[in-house]
Amino acid sequence: MAIDLSIENFGSMIDNIIAGICFFEYEDGEMKPIFVNEGFFRMLGYSRVEGMKYLERVELSIIPDDLPTYRQAIRDVLKDDGVVDTEFRTVTGSGNLRWLHVRGNLYAREGRKYTIVSVIEDITERKSVEEELQRQAERLHILSQAEGEKIIDYNAKTDVMIIRTNDEYGMAQDEIHSRYMQRFNAAMIYKEDVAYYKAVLESLLKSPKHDTIEFRIKRFDEDYTWYQANLTSLLGAEGYVTRIVGRMINIDDRKKKEMEKDALTGIYNQGATEQLIHNAIEDGNENSLSAMMIIDLDNFKEANDLLGHANGDQLLEKTAGILKEMFKGGDVIGRIG
Repeated sequence: MAIDLSIENFGSMIDNIIAGICFFEYEDGEMKPIFVNEGFFRMLGYSRVEGMKYLERVELSIIPDDLPTYRQAIRDVLKDDGVVDTEFRTVTGSGNLRWLHVRGNLYAREGRKYTIVSVIEDITERKSVEEELQRQAERLHILSQAEGEKIIDYNAKTDVMIIRTNDEYGMAQDEIHSRYMQRFNAAMIYKEDVAYYKAVLESLLKSPKHDTIEFRIKRFDEDYTWYQANLTSLLGAEGYVTRIVGRMINIDDRKKKEMEKDALTGIYNQGATEQLIHNAIEDGNENSLSAMMIIDLDNFKEANDLLGHANGDQLLEKTAGILKEMFKGGDVIGRIG
């Protein structure tokens, strides 16, 4: 059976390919389409008139972050070193964001006029799959390090927040909150922390970044637990933040100890010191050995009265600093007067 390979038939075959086959003239920084197959217009849902207008001002449709990549690809093609591959995001006339893969090379050159031939493929679906695989990999990586912690995974597209907790047996339990930001529920967060918590989330949604926040969450017994959340917002293929992921670490013990510290000296206050001494006595046994020292600052009242309270405070700070350097981290250093 003979195959018709005439130019007319070949052109028809090119037109029926669901991909872009385009020839451009490039001169003095201007790119002008001179041949575009019908498959390009069908691929992006354009009429020929709309599609040609799109190609004539293509830089206006490319996501700004991807413009350097696009321009570098043109410079590489003009060097005539072979085929150049590039990928970038573009916004179509209907407002949809599409990923395009362009494979181009120099076809001809006449003075300052260059002819470039390119094959353009819509890879949006492939990029979506890659993004999903990356998302799963990131989540698995976070989970692998997060035994006994809470994992935050917020999807900005669907406005769904998933908070995952691994129990002591490694079993995951998910809390799923739909329309999380739309109907923000502050009931579980300590009232003084609500505004700060929400402001951090809104800031993360504006641009990709990392932030750390400490806040209190209500427990079943109506008490509150301190958590530290290490959060990262991720840029999606659409060119805006599509996810916030992170880890929530229970820091309740640390925060309570910090709150028990004397504000001036940074050592335990009287109530905390007495409780810790009591705990040490209760937990001790015949094989344990502990010691308690009480240190008095002689003539402190006279120094305070003579030099003033500001200087007296400095004396207390320096004394506490010396004691913290002398003793181990596990020792109790407290102010009882």
